Amino acid sequence: MELSPIDKVRSCIDIVDLLHSLGRQDLALPAIAVIGDQSSGKSSVLEALSGVALPRAKGENYTLHLKMNKTKGSRWYAILKYRPVRYSNTYEEIRIDHLKDMAEKINKGKSYYGLLQPQIFLEIYSPHVPDLTLIALPSIPSVANERPQTIEKIKQYIKKIITNPECIILVVVPCNVNIASTEALKMAKEVDPGRARTLGLLTKPDLVDQVKEKDIVDIVQNKVIKLKKGFMMVRCYDQTNNVSMDSTEKEQNFFKDHALFKPLYDGGFATFPKLAERLNKELAQQMEKCLPQLKEYVKNELLQASALLRKLGNTPPSDEADKRTFLTDKLTTFTQDIMRLTTGELLDITDQTVFSVWRQTVTESDELCQCKLELENTLDEQCGFSNSETLDHVIKNQIKLLEEPAVFSLNKFTGFVKAELLKLTNKHFFGFSELRSKAEV
Repeated sequence: MELSPIDKVRSCIDIVDLLHSLGRQDLALPAIAVIGDQSSGKSSVLEALSGVALPRAKGENYTLHLKMNKTKGSRWYAILKYRPVRYSNTYEEIRIDHLKDMAEKINKGKSYYGLLQPQIFLEIYSPHVPDLTLIALPSIPSVANERPQTIEKIKQYIKKIITNPECIILVVVPCNVNIASTEALKMAKEVDPGRARTLGLLTKPDLVDQVKEKDIVDIVQNKVIKLKKGFMMVRCYDQTNNVSMDSTEKEQNFFKDHALFKPLYDGGFATFPKLAERLNKELAQQMEKCLPQLKEYVKNELLQASALLRKLGNTPPSDEADKRTFLTDKLTTFTQDIMRLTTGELLDITDQTVFSVWRQTVTESDELCQCKLELENTLDEQCGFSNSETLDHVIKNQIKLLEEPAVFSLNKFTGFVKAELLKLTNKHFFGFSELRSKAEV
């Protein structure tokens, strides 16, 4: 049975979310990262999309991995994932069945990582949310409210995420500020100079002076700050009791009744429903573009995992007698290979450095050549070795000259033998750390 377009998008989102959760740093995965200055309205945007009241505290920054799943029926629930121990690779889950418990559960599930504080992984299942996954990054603090070192570290963290060439950057900017000078837009331009991945989102249109409303319309129409994905605009209302028809209607009426903003509404550039639809479309297009790369990546990972499984061999037996036989066989083959190593059967010597150093020292040394000449003359003069003291003197001097290359060769051979034994140990006891450590000792 062929999946519907919506189900296809949901399937792609699930696959990408799984890869994100595995922390694959070597793969540029599609994502929508939400950034904004402090007081930009970023939290209100997330609350409006998800219907969840998020924790708010002065100076608190956290990264929210928000996965929204549109469901049938009227049931609402959420799953909060967090790491119970700092730097742990495993997650614990908390199921939340009532919105009123959300803030308490989120505060409990925070995992602190120094400066950036919590990483919150939140999945929401509701008929009132879009099928969408967002990564909401920490707000960019102002110079007046934070130390310069802290601001720089937060910026570096944000840049690390949005530098990903497959990441769509949703920049949240309030209408009642100098939009072009906001830090969020500047940072987006630094990592996306062509402005191909940046989508602007204007908030708080109700706070704009009437004389500046035309300027805001020009920005949304992409006439001032030109972004290839353009701009959209939303008006936030209270969302603490889930996304209600009342708040949605209020927002629609605000734009429909506004003389200058109505064309934006009619063109699909305003309101949260249109924003959710646009983000879903952008993410689906990005995933479709990345699909060949993802397939190739998964294929290569599967091949590597299969090769590793073959290398590990069969599962060790559980029966005690079979365990002894298994261990005996392992040790026997290991010992046999050591014996073959001592006879040279397993050696693959392509580097003749040790022997060449020895040979060069012997053949090119002027002192040794002189000793050889003296020895030959002495032997000619003293046939029968009647003058043994002279012969001993010549031989001792020659042996002394060979001492340094001999010690060098000894050390080289010792290291070579250890390296070969280590190769055998890793070969025979791969996957058996205790056996390997005992053999290495």
